[in-house]
Amino acid sequence: MALPPTSEYHGVSSAICQPASYVDCAFNFNNKEEAFIFTADQCLQINYAHGRTKDFIIKGPMSIADLFPSLKYLIFATGIDAAFTSSVENEVYIFRRNIYALLNFVSGDIIVGPKEITDGFPSLKNTIFQHGIDAAFASSRHNEAYIFKGDQYALINFAPGTMDDYLVNPPKKITLGFPSLKGTVYQDGLDAAFQAKATNEAYIFKGNTYALINYAPGTTDDHIINMVTPISDGFHSLKGIIPRYP
Repeated sequence: MALPPTSEYHGVSSAICQPASYVDCAFNFNNKEEAFIFTADQCLQINYAHGRTKDFIIKGPMSIADLFPSLKYLIFATGIDAAFTSSVENEVYIFRRNIYALLNFVSGDIIVGPKEITDGFPSLKNTIFQHGIDAAFASSRHNEAYIFKGDQYALINFAPGTMDDYLVNPPKKITLGFPSLKGTVYQDGLDAAFQAKATNEAYIFKGNTYALINYAPGTTDDHIINMVTPISDGFHSLKGIIPRYP
């Protein structure tokens, strides 16, 4: 969930009034039923028990800076807006305002960045995404990811290790690419998302709700697997952790 753009790469801004945080950002482990969940400046690692309600906490909650010490003095320490896992094992792209970094989430090392989004993703220059990304998730298709901001989304080939990224689908309304979300709270935007281990499935979040969707890459045959549901009903391990108040 993105905040207004900034050109600051380091340091922490003074606190301002913020609404309660639910799931601000999430990303999955490659080929595991595990994910990192971020709420405000806190994060935790969970086993999300796909298709069941037996999720449990593996690690946390703890501050982002404690779990990833390399982020301690960077803009990401106070929160992460969006993230998607790379096709390179154990690597994730993280976004905060108009800044991104590439992180090894196992070693905790920063591989690239922090940089402005358009320095690492030239294809996003002059699009709504150059100023920030609200939510994202990796596609099951190699080197592709869905990115969201407001009621818009795009599909990007992120071409890891190069500057050859390109837009597979240019920015358009969410409901044009995901007809199943029309008439739901998600048609106007997402707070967070992550790819599930199951092929072509993703969890999406907004406010205190989530849904599991089949996003049917390359088509508009997406469908909702479970309808809009309170997060606490599907992720029992998050009860008492979210919402988080500043």
